[in-house]
Formats: sequence, structure tokens, C-alpha cells
Amino acid sequence: MHNFCIFRSLPCPNNEGLGLEKEMLIVLNYDPAVAGPLLFFARALETQHGIPRAWRRAGRWLHTELRIRGICMKMISMNPEKSSARNLPKSGELDIERALERTRLMPETARVTLATVREFVPKGPVATLDYTIADSAGVPSVERWNRTEGRDGTLLGFSYTDGGETILNFDHHSRAREFERRVSTTNLVSQFLREGNVVEGVPLIHHTDCDSVLASLLASGGAESNELFDNAAIAADHTGARNEIADLLQALGPFRDYTRSLYALNALLHGEQLDGETRARVEKRQRDRAQVAALPFETFAHRVVLAHIKDRVDGELAPAAFPRAAVILLARPMPDVSNRWEIKVRAGLAFPEGRSLHELSLDAYGGRWNAGSTKRSGGTALTPEHYAELVSRQIEEVFGNQRA
Repeated sequence: MHNFCIFRSLPCPNNEGLGLEKEMLIVLNYDPAVAGPLLFFARALETQHGIPRAWRRAGRWLHTELRIRGICMKMISMNPEKSSARNLPKSGELDIERALERTRLMPETARVTLATVREFVPKGPVATLDYTIADSAGVPSVERWNRTEGRDGTLLGFSYTDGGETILNFDHHSRAREFERRVSTTNLVSQFLREGNVVEGVPLIHHTDCDSVLASLLASGGAESNELFDNAAIAADHTGARNEIADLLQALGPFRDYTRSLYALNALLHGEQLDGETRARVEKRQRDRAQVAALPFETFAHRVVLAHIKDRVDGELAPAAFPRAAVILLARPMPDVSNRWEIKVRAGLAFPEGRSLHELSLDAYGGRWNAGSTKRSGGTALTPEHYAELVSRQIEEVFGNQRA
């Protein structure tokens, strides 16, 4: 018996091949034995000329979605009761007690310095995870520390010697240009460990989203490096794709309860029932994802998508909702500020590899290479439509025909 999940998307005029059609059904949770025939059926619809054009478009949409969702990805069922212990990392178990014993959670703050770190770990080596270290008296910012590289020369993080003790930093948010790609802190720690290294000292985190929890679990020795965690971190930070681990840990993140997150993850991987509040949080995230996918939107040249929103929505879910978009704009009026707009800007799955939103020099934009908004600058006076046209022109001028 297969677990089917059906989504509905709205009409999209002038969709420039974005892969979204009216009233189409998509099977997200399926056995690979079912996925193959589905893909064949979708391809047959797409290429069959003796049927209405709407059905051919539907076939193209389904074909695209199946490819994007990845029929060969090692995804686990969204039904916690159907999960099984075979989904566990190769070690077979999570060592939660080890993770809790070694890891420290400090208050989340916008600016962390080495002095901040030493307030919580006064001496000994430390692994700072999923946040950057700013400059302070006598200590440069993390980008000027010694580079920690993989065997292939890939930048994994930075290190600094403090009183003879090593401070490691693994953080995909770092301003280093090498991190302007779809990589998460979990992936950096995972590669570091796969190459035979050991994270010495105390893993120190300051928030409890999916990436921080998984990175600390690996760094503490609570789990071995594994593809399941790597995929979950990317889904949480970059694609917004439906992923059971990512959805669970992102839903629990606001609680800032590291112990609760670890035990919930362990229950999920063992196929045990989650508590009612946790299930409700995960279900809300699924509703939020469906809400984003159902937003009416406009498309502009160079795969720019614009959607007007009334309330705050989770922008991290947008890339999977608009899978062929290069840049996604979510716009709403600035509260209590007339004629100004808060526009969330998100790099989509078709955003050119190795490029940054900062290169587009967008009006009032503030944020990271792949996500930000105009809110930090007090909004933009440009209308959302004008802003979308500007983004489109800048993509053409700066990136040319380069795509992901």
C-alpha cells in the first residue's frame, strides 16, 4: 500500500515553462516501483499529439515534477508510523546521550565574537556551528582565520588558535565566496568527518533549526556522517522540498529545546509515534508549504516569479513551490509605512551556480547570497512589478544566459 499525497496548483498565465499547471495532481510519496511507470506515463502524455494540448502540458508538468522531486532520492515516508529503522544512519543508532553531554546551546545573538564563545566555553577547544564569528579586540573575523579544507581543496570552515586551543568554525553563512552555493553546515561537518577527521572539544550552537541540530549531532559523535542528514539540511536551507527530517526539525526549531529535537528525531527514524504537539507543528509546516504553492503569481523574463502575499510566509519553502524559477519575489506592503514594499527575494532552483543575489545590485536589498529582503532598509518605493522587471533586466545584464 503506497502513501499518496496530492497537491493542487493554481493557474499560471505566461508561465514561461515554470512547470505549474491548473488542477494537476502530483504524487510525492511513492515507491520507486511506482515512480518509473508514472514517469513513463508523464512522458507519453507530454509527447502525444493526438490528445488535447492541456493534457500534453499536464504531462510535461508531471514529468518535470517527478524529475525535480527525484524519483531516485532516498526519501523516507512522511507518515511517521510507516518509517522504519532501516532509515537510520549506518551506525544503526543515534547516541543522544553523547550529543547532549558534549553539545552546548547558547542564546541566539546577531553578533558572536570569540569573547562570546568563551563566555560559554571558558577553556579548551570549541567547534562553533552554523553561525559566523565577528571581529573583536585583537581577533579578526572568521574569514581571516586559517582555512580548513577537504582533500579536494574544498573550503569546509576556518580555525583559530586561542591560548593554544583550537577554535573551529563550520558555517555556510560565512561571507567566504566559496559558500555561495547550495551547501549547509551539516554538509561541511559531514565531509570533514568522512575524511577521517575528528571534531575536538565542545560543539557550540546558538539556534536549533534542522541544520544546527544535525551538524551538532555529527560533530558531537552522536551520529555518523550519512546521506540522509546531508539531504535534509539542503532541503531545510536551500530547496524547501518536502523532507521528513527537515520538516520535523524546522518545525521544532522555535522551541529552542535541543533535547526535545534529538528525541523527536530518534522517534521519527525508528518509526515511533510523535507527540501530538510535534505532529501539529509538522502538519502546520505542510499547510504552509501548500499555501506557498497555491499563491497566485506572475512570471517575468529570465524566470523571475512574483507573488503578492497578505501575511508573512516562510520564504524557505518557495524554491520547491516554483521549481523552475531563478529568482522568487514575495511582496507585501510595509506595515504602517505608506507606498513602500517589503519584498522577500529568494534564489530559486534555476539560479545560476556560483553566483550571488548581491551581484544584481537590487534596490534596498539586504541579506545573504541566496535570500534576503528589502525590509532591513525600510522597504522599497518601487512597486513589486517594477522591482520584478528590474530583477529580470539585471539577470540579463549580469548573468546573461547562465542558468543552474
